[in-house]
Amino acid sequence: MQSPEVALAPEPTAVVAPAAGSPGRSRLLGNIVALSLSQLVTWSVTLAWTLIVPRVLGPSGIGLLVLSWSASSLLVAVCGLGSRTMLVREIAADPRRAPVLMGTAMIVRTATILPCVVAVALYVRLAHFHQAAIEVLYISAVIAGINLLYEPLQALFQGVERMRYQAYGDIVNKVVISALGIVLVLLGFGPVALVVVMLVAALTVLASSAWWARGLVDIDWRWRTSEVVAFLRGSLSYWGSAIFFTVYLWLDSAMLGVMVPGQVLGWYGLATRLFGSVLIFPAIISTAWLPRLSAAYVQDPAALRQAARRPLEIVVILTTPAALGAAIVAGPIIHLLYGSAFNSAVPVFQILVLTAIPTGLNIVLYAMLVASRRQLRFTWVMGFGTGLNLAANYLLIQWTQSRIGNGAIGASIALLLTETAISAAALLLLHDFFDRKTLGRLARSLPATIVSGALALLAARAGVLAQVVGGAVGFAAAAYLLGVLDREDLEWLRRAAARATGRLHHASAGKPGQELALGPDPPAATTAGQQPSVGSQHEQRPAAR
Repeated sequence: MQSPEVALAPEPTAVVAPAAGSPGRSRLLGNIVALSLSQLVTWSVTLAWTLIVPRVLGPSGIGLLVLSWSASSLLVAVCGLGSRTMLVREIAADPRRAPVLMGTAMIVRTATILPCVVAVALYVRLAHFHQAAIEVLYISAVIAGINLLYEPLQALFQGVERMRYQAYGDIVNKVVISALGIVLVLLGFGPVALVVVMLVAALTVLASSAWWARGLVDIDWRWRTSEVVAFLRGSLSYWGSAIFFTVYLWLDSAMLGVMVPGQVLGWYGLATRLFGSVLIFPAIISTAWLPRLSAAYVQDPAALRQAARRPLEIVVILTTPAALGAAIVAGPIIHLLYGSAFNSAVPVFQILVLTAIPTGLNIVLYAMLVASRRQLRFTWVMGFGTGLNLAANYLLIQWTQSRIGNGAIGASIALLLTETAISAAALLLLHDFFDRKTLGRLARSLPATIVSGALALLAARAGVLAQVVGGAVGFAAAAYLLGVLDREDLEWLRRAAARATGRLHHASAGKPGQELALGPDPPAATTAGQQPSVGSQHEQRPAAR
């Protein structure tokens, strides 16, 4: 069944084929565990980076890194044509189309690399940056070109539910950036050298992902004009959303870069980095569930409501107390990790972390809209949000910078207001997904969140660890007494914990071939005559449908 919005042309015989059997819940749970454990590993390896690099570089050096992140992200959004999400949905709906879809994506994206470099050259010429910023921008353009080729591979792993490879790539990326970055900073190198490290990491992950993908799909590199035209046409609705989202995501940093001193941008950059860690859980849930939601809609649009209920409820119920708790302990943690130079980042992070509540909801709502093929409507929502964010940033950055000397607070307030407005609009689009049971569970989670926050505040004199433990235990107890989590949820969490414990046990035991067994094994059926490169025959599960 082809989407009316993505009228892709018929393709020859595909190489990827699902194995026999039903994926069931085991694959979904395995993907969530894989992504979660990868975050545990990457948190561990980036902790040293977090403790050392910002202290050495200071706010101005972090500001240059923010410039690099924003530049590469904007370039990928514009030149990537928003096709990653389309690839995930189309591959999940029909894995047999993967060879042609991947080949077309690679050809189109390769052609967009040169315009990216030209755009950066024009930007540098018009903006009159200093030498270090110019070097950072040009290196960021190369990183963007690499990511344009890496994203289709990520889409393949997600579309066929082989997210263990996404987990591996994230681990490789963070290990390279953290290890080399710390060494270079301690040797006296500056932010430009760290951006070069990001380039090395991007190349490493691209090469690794290409190697892993060879056992999943035989990419069809032949040029087909009809496929390219259909691909471009199908990407348009996603492209608008991607551009609006990325411009919206980095608009605050870009405006701070020209409206406030570099030190203030460094405060905001640190706060947004910490803010991103709070959003990891909703991102994992959305990433793992999107192929399942897309397949449910293809089989029966009515089934999407039931399939979407659990990720929606889990994200809202767990993100809300996590955000509140992070806001409560922000001060002592930032002071401990980064010192007094970043004290002004504390109120910025406290506002941003509360934004995680509507932002986490928006992440899941967007996945639901994509699965139900209504992403074009969300494009209009993001357009409205971008305009609102632009106006709010312009007014609030100026006001907070002139009144309290910290324009980053204005930018964080603007983001909170905009995310809340976007959530309201998305909820209106998906109002039919919310029944009494869902609304009742979400309402019962609010008292549990209040109990969690109260206990964290009462434990302040005992230290941050006591606050975290007290808040977590308080929420768990209150949620259980209020019936926030039903038996099915508890069983699901038990199975996830058991899967995670089992994977860690295999890793620590050093079993052959399972040193980092984060997810389900790859499919048995790949290319004719080719054996699976990883995993045993009896554990292999089918590709997503």
